[in-house]
Amino acid sequence: MVIGITGGIGSGKSSFVQLLAARGAKVIDADKVGHQVIEGEGVRRELVRAFGEEIVDERGKLKRSKLGEKAFSSQENLKLLNDIVHPPLFEELKHQIKEAVEDGQGHIVAVDAALLFEWGELGLFDRVVVIEASQEIRQQRVMARSGLSAQQVQQRMAAQLSSGEKVARADVVVDNNSNLETLERQATSLWRQWTCNGNG
Repeated sequence: MVIGITGGIGSGKSSFVQLLAARGAKVIDADKVGHQVIEGEGVRRELVRAFGEEIVDERGKLKRSKLGEKAFSSQENLKLLNDIVHPPLFEELKHQIKEAVEDGQGHIVAVDAALLFEWGELGLFDRVVVIEASQEIRQQRVMARSGLSAQQVQQRMAAQLSSGEKVARADVVVDNNSNLETLERQATSLWRQWTCNGNG
């Protein structure tokens, strides 16, 4: 079974995915796949052409913080970034999902993907789980872990689908306004459903 897990920035989706991994799920992190993809020579060259030489250091390695700063400065720049990165990222993601399913070692494959709905390829997933938390809590979490300003966090939130839209399209909604213990209880309950009931 392939479970797509998404949620707004700071919702705690990665914490939820880690809880599934501890129970035996095979995890695919779309963010890590994206990092691999943008370091590819062809993609990096396209990014430099689009955003300028200042997004790479003297060795030609991408400066992700500078790229993020430029990409989130406008909707046009964000679309430009996504148009460059998403096609190769999605192809690699599909490849990794196929390999994980065929490998069969863990019969739950958990895909951690912030932009799962934006891809429009929900047919890849047997279940879509949305991790939900209030905007205030999400902003506090992101600022605490990243050093981003409130304005920078709000820019990133604005670039994603709204929580309401995600929740409306989810198969399962996990409330993460509380603590890790509460999140863990929900992970345990869902894990039992998925492993005991097959596709149920």
